[in-house]
Amino acid sequence: MDSSALELPLGRAELTNKTTDDDLRFDWINLFCREKYGAPELWRWFKWERKEIDKPHEFLLVEGGVCTAKIERGKRKGQDDWKKRDKAMDRTFVVARKDLDAFQAEWQARTGSCFKCYGTGQEWGGWSAANGNRYRPCTKCNATGNVPSQAEKATSS
Repeated sequence: MDSSALELPLGRAELTNKTTDDDLRFDWINLFCREKYGAPELWRWFKWERKEIDKPHEFLLVEGGVCTAKIERGKRKGQDDWKKRDKAMDRTFVVARKDLDAFQAEWQARTGSCFKCYGTGQEWGGWSAANGNRYRPCTKCNATGNVPSQAEKATSS
């Protein structure tokens, strides 16, 4: 699929942690930290570490901040300059896997949109150096972008 044709529903673009123009993946960590911990609206993570992997109490240690400065020259011109961020806005949060899963389910119930594809009908399918991000029809909602009903779940199983 041509990823340039994929657009997030209005109001969701700011929830990505875009690294390239074709990267439209929703960023659950940013949204979770903003809603659950009260991180500022412009706060974005810049580093995370997965802890206690595959254990019931698995969690992420997430560091982030507010960066409005841009790199002014060179091959990364226009990208965020995290070295010049407002370090007073840096925050570290603990994000438990079970809490993030519950948050995604809550968001899905609240919005009526599929959490896997963010309501676009297209889920992220991978990345390559040659072609960048690839998207495919969402397997959770059958590419509708809506929360699958119980009847749809029963017939697709």
